[in-house]
Amino acid sequence: MNDDFSPEDPQGLHLSEEDRARAFNESLTNARASLPSSFFKWVIAAVVVLGGGGTLLERVMGGATPATTTTTTLVAQAPPVAQAPLGASVTSLLGLKPLGTVTAPALSLTTQLGKPWHLADQRGHVVIVTFYDARCHDICPVLGAELRMALRDLGARASSVRVAIVNTDPQFTSVNPHVAALDVPGLAGIPTVSFLSGSLNQLNDVWTNYGVAVSVGAQAQQIAHNNVLYFIDPRGRLRSLALPFANESHDGRYHLSATIQRRFSRGLANVAGSLIR
Repeated sequence: MNDDFSPEDPQGLHLSEEDRARAFNESLTNARASLPSSFFKWVIAAVVVLGGGGTLLERVMGGATPATTTTTTLVAQAPPVAQAPLGASVTSLLGLKPLGTVTAPALSLTTQLGKPWHLADQRGHVVIVTFYDARCHDICPVLGAELRMALRDLGARASSVRVAIVNTDPQFTSVNPHVAALDVPGLAGIPTVSFLSGSLNQLNDVWTNYGVAVSVGAQAQQIAHNNVLYFIDPRGRLRSLALPFANESHDGRYHLSATIQRRFSRGLANVAGSLIR
């Protein structure tokens, strides 16, 4: 599949590493990253903050290295990501980073159907793990659609891939078979896709282990988190990290051009397909 074509959008920007890093850092607003020695350098410590600025949960990671937490009270939604690029390579577009062959952290939560889901039970399958909001108030419409298209691109090989979307909404953790996170982007009913939630303590453990920082402001809609996506091979090893992205409009809705979404979804399919045995 040839994905190296000329930009069709005159406003498209080439995605340099500096551009992606800047957009990624802006999406965290004032959150600060830490680099625990007990894991790989792309993992950052999780933080959950409730209105008024009080820290709700603090986790200490393995060994003697504490996870750095940052108290952040948002006064507005996270700033929009810069205009998405069209001319970048697929690797740059995905922000793809190799992670070697470290074993993925344990992940045990509950699906939208109320069934237990354990990463350890997925051996033999490629697993895509990513994170967004249960009510689909964040990057969900964009990333969810990209995941749906990627599974379609995989065709029959999609049966070898599991998609686990972990809830990032600390205010809506209940199990719901009709969760917007699946319904809105058209992922509902796909048996290989699970939306995972659990208690706040359980979610915070997963956020911490997978480098997701969640911040909540004084109002319910003021929730921000960094966007990450992991590829786990059939042996349960973290193989690479991608950085999903989208543009945010003034009314808080997330969007991305159809052309960029299509390229991103093809990239997801290519990486996942390369890990299938």
